[in-house]
Amino acid sequence: MTNLTGYWLSEKPTYRLATCCMFDKPPLDKMNMGTTTKTSALSNHRKPLDKAIYNANKLLEQLTYLATQPEELRYWRISSELFPCYTVKEINPYYAEIEETLRDILGRAGKLAISSRIRLSSHPGQFTVLGSNRSDVVTNSVEDLHYHAQIFKWMGIPAREAIINIHLQGLYGGKHVDGINRFATNYQYLDDYTQKALTVENEDKPNGYDIEHTLELASKIPIRCMLDVHHYYCHRKGEDYITHTHPYFKEFLKTWYPIRPAMHKSQSKIGSSRMNEHSDEFHDEFFSSIAVPMLEYTDIECELKNKWTGVQNFYNYVKEEEQLIGESLRLKTIN
Repeated sequence: MTNLTGYWLSEKPTYRLATCCMFDKPPLDKMNMGTTTKTSALSNHRKPLDKAIYNANKLLEQLTYLATQPEELRYWRISSELFPCYTVKEINPYYAEIEETLRDILGRAGKLAISSRIRLSSHPGQFTVLGSNRSDVVTNSVEDLHYHAQIFKWMGIPAREAIINIHLQGLYGGKHVDGINRFATNYQYLDDYTQKALTVENEDKPNGYDIEHTLELASKIPIRCMLDVHHYYCHRKGEDYITHTHPYFKEFLKTWYPIRPAMHKSQSKIGSSRMNEHSDEFHDEFFSSIAVPMLEYTDIECELKNKWTGVQNFYNYVKEEEQLIGESLRLKTIN
């Protein structure tokens, strides 16, 4: 039995599989959010404001639907496009016009997420680089992270139970330790909530930041590591992989205590020349099978092109595996 915490564990402690940001097929895709380009927003500031209200209501719709699904599927990555152009300096002041409305909608969405035990996360984009060697990039990254944190704050999600995940990044031809130290230094510019919600992910490029580097960062600052098992595989050019007994897997889990951990899973797209291109579904039987025992220790965000459909198919696969072994997965802890 696990002694980990998380509001989504309050009634029926079980694993969660996350869908990333959107539904992939009709009629559910009608709940997907929209966006507005910077050029369009600058020409008419009402466009991003109207779209933000639209998106906030779509998030409420998404969570309302998830609340009707099996507990194991109640995990959602919120789109970073929720409030279009929010961090654009010419647009941001106008958001004060609709703040009360947005707070109301997100407040209701947050109460629904907590009462229905829906775990939530977010994943700022590639330009959010806290370990950058450029001060302007760091400033913009801090602003973007605070924007994501504000979403969770307005939803009423406790900081440790939110996830704002970014890649370590920021190598610039130098040494890994330099980027780690820059990240650790710039971490102090984040407010307390954002620091507690932040997670850091290992990269897929062979010369990038590996899980050993995110663990090194976690030894310097109180940050949780978001293990991406496919990135680990790509980093080693397909010559090694992680299982639930791997030392790195155990060390990653420890960075989350006492919160139930989360990790990323994907597979290489069939026929692609790029190993790191995500597949439509989890097609590889071997890599699907070794992920099942991981679910006893961590929830999984499924990074698939087929989004909700792919997550449902993997969920059905896990259920079939449980039937084969004759028992349900039980949550466990390593601390």
